[in-house]
Amino acid sequence: MTKTTKLPPTLQRKDFDSKEEYELYLMAERGEYVPVDNLNDRTKQLSQIARNTLKRKPVTFRAYTRDIQKLKAMALRQGIPYQTLLTSVVHRYVTGELKETSR
Repeated sequence: MTKTTKLPPTLQRKDFDSKEEYELYLMAERGEYVPVDNLNDRTKQLSQIARNTLKRKPVTFRAYTRDIQKLKAMALRQGIPYQTLLTSVVHRYVTGELKETSR
């Protein structure tokens, strides 16, 4: 009599917290994931890259008082500081997530 091993169930997208996490799982399942030789060195290298990439720079600009008042009101409704909302809007615009509409 042969003993059969029960395979773990196939995971679905809903089983993961993010799309990226699910895609990494699929890569591993397909055998596309290749571990690095020296994990500590690679971790240090990627950490330095992230630190250099995610640096913020203070910026000063002039805006209409009414626009700042509206921005602050929107931020208050969302429960976040208005500077955070402004940073988010700028980031979404430059990455193409937020598009300019014609009037």
